[in-house]
Amino acid sequence: MDMNSYLADLSEFQGVVILSKSPPYNSQLMERPGGLGQINMSAIKSFAMFGEKPVWVSMVDDSYPLDENGAIDFPKEGSEKAHFKMIGVVPGDLAKGYCNYCDAFLYPLFLSSLPDISFAHSHWKHYGAVNENFADAALGVSGPDSLIDIHDYQLLLVPGIIRENWEGFSGVVSYMHHITWPEPDKFMKVPNRKELMRSLLGADLVGMQIPAYLDNFIRCLYDMRGELGRIGINEPDGVIEYGGNITNVATFPVSIDFGRRRRLAESTSRSDWIEFLRRFGFSEEDEIILKVDRCDPVKGIAEGLEGFERLLDDNPCYRGRVKLFQTLPSSRNDINLYRNYMHEISRKRDRINSKYRGSVYIHPEAFSSDELAPVFRFSPCILISSMADGMNAVGMEYVASKLDGESGVVLLSKKAGASERMGNGPIIIDPEDPVNVSLALRKESMPQQK
Repeated sequence: MDMNSYLADLSEFQGVVILSKSPPYNSQLMERPGGLGQINMSAIKSFAMFGEKPVWVSMVDDSYPLDENGAIDFPKEGSEKAHFKMIGVVPGDLAKGYCNYCDAFLYPLFLSSLPDISFAHSHWKHYGAVNENFADAALGVSGPDSLIDIHDYQLLLVPGIIRENWEGFSGVVSYMHHITWPEPDKFMKVPNRKELMRSLLGADLVGMQIPAYLDNFIRCLYDMRGELGRIGINEPDGVIEYGGNITNVATFPVSIDFGRRRRLAESTSRSDWIEFLRRFGFSEEDEIILKVDRCDPVKGIAEGLEGFERLLDDNPCYRGRVKLFQTLPSSRNDINLYRNYMHEISRKRDRINSKYRGSVYIHPEAFSSDELAPVFRFSPCILISSMADGMNAVGMEYVASKLDGESGVVLLSKKAGASERMGNGPIIIDPEDPVNVSLALRKESMPQQK
C-alpha cells in the first residue's frame, strides 16, 4: 500500500493533525534539508490536495517565533506555499532526558546495530511526560472526527494516551514508523516494551516501511502474547484485535516529491556543477563520488570511507582522478557516541588524504534542496553505505534529478529499506565488506556501467 492509498479517504475526516518530533521548518522558517524535510513537505502537500489545512505539532525550542498561542501560521514570506499551522511543544527541563531515551536508547536498539545502549529509568519518565505533552497538544486542536497522524519512535506512547483520554473520539489515529523495526530478540530487551506495544495497539493504523519490518513487528506481538494477554492476530489480512480496539497494520514506504526534484534539476545547468567543483577545490576532470548523510553511525560513513580507501589502495589508476565528496552535518552532539563517531570519521579522512592528497572532502553542513540540485544532476555516482536504514530516500532523489539521456550510478547498501524499493536499478553493496564496496566503486568507474 502506498501513501496515496492511505490518504484516499481524507474527505471523511474533519481536520488533520500531524505529530512529529521534528518540525517541517527550522527556526528561520526555512525548509529542513535532507530526507526529513522532503517527507514533511510531501505530507503537508498531500493533505492540502484534499482541501485540508493541517495542524502540525512538533517539538521546538525558544528560537522559534511562536505567537502568544504557541503557534506559527503558514505560509510565511519565503516559505513554500503550503498552508498549515504549526503548534510548538516546548519540553523545557524534560528535553534532555526525553532526547536521551529517544536517541541513546530507542534509536540504536531499533536499528540493532549500535553498541553501548544505555537505559535510565528517569529518561523513561521524561519520555512519557513529553509524549503526554504531544497528546495534549493534539487533543487541544482535534475534533471528534479528525485524523491524528503520528510519526516515528519518538512518539510511541501518544496513540495510547489519546485513546485513554478521549472516549468520544470517532476519528482515526494512525502511526507511521520511519526506521527499522527490530527482530523480537532485540525488542525484548526494551524494559518498557509492554507499555510501548499496548500504546501502538491503540492506533487504528500502524505503518512500516517495508514488509521485513512489518514481519518483525508481528513476530514481536506473537512473542509478547504472555505479557499482553488476550490478542487476536490475523496476519494475512494485517488486522490485530486487542483491548477492544482493531488495528490495521501495513507497509507505507516513504517516497519523494519526484516532480519537485525534477523541476529543481531542470533549473540548473552544467555551469552550476562547475561552480560547485571549483568551490570545493575539484577540477572538471575529477570523477566525484557523492555521499549525502548526517553524522550517524547507522549511516555507515566510516564503512564508506574504508571502501573508498581500498579502491585507491588496490587501483593506482584511480588515484588523483576519483574523489569522494561527503556532506556531513553534525547530529546529536550531546551524546558521546555521536561525538566520538565524528572524530573517527575525521581520522579516517585524514589518513586517506595523507596517502592520496585531496581525495576526500567532508563538508560539515547540510545542503539545501536548491544546492543539491546540480550536484545530484551532474555527479556520476552516489554511494549509500548505511548499516541500517528504514528507507533512505537519497538514492531516489538522485535518480529523479537525472534528466533524459543523463547517466548516474547508485551504489546502495543492502541494509537500507530502499534496496527493496528501487528494484534492479542500484548496484547493491555490503557496507561491512570494504572489498565489496571497492569492487562496486571500481565497476562504477567503467563507462559501460553508467
